[in-house]
Amino acid sequence: MKLNRSVWYAFYAASYIARQEEGIPVMAKNIAESCRIPLEYLLKILLQLVRSDVLSSIRGPRGGFYLSRSPGEITLLQIFEAIEGPLESIADITSPKAHADMARKLSEVYQQAVSGAAKTFSKTSLADLIADPIERKL
Repeated sequence: MKLNRSVWYAFYAASYIARQEEGIPVMAKNIAESCRIPLEYLLKILLQLVRSDVLSSIRGPRGGFYLSRSPGEITLLQIFEAIEGPLESIADITSPKAHADMARKLSEVYQQAVSGAAKTFSKTSLADLIADPIERKL
């Protein structure tokens, strides 16, 4: 499984917002500059995160983006799925019909791997992602 650039940027942006003062909206321009993400690209990602209730936004000169819940209540799976859709949907393996039996077996194995990734992402919160590695107990 490979995380695409949009998912990485979503993780970076959500992490940046989580590190800011709670309840104070963060301007997209500040996120883009700090995380080195092109602003127009970032805005599309931020809107997807708002639609998925990971972020909330306020318009206007004092507006910006903020977490819709505490970092401990937002999972990496929620962020991933806000950008890519259901993780389980990427587990479709297509192959030539001549190898249907092997494809079925490979698909089952791949589905188990994706399910494992989904479980790990759902158990890991944004708070875990931004935790100081020295304080973090793994």
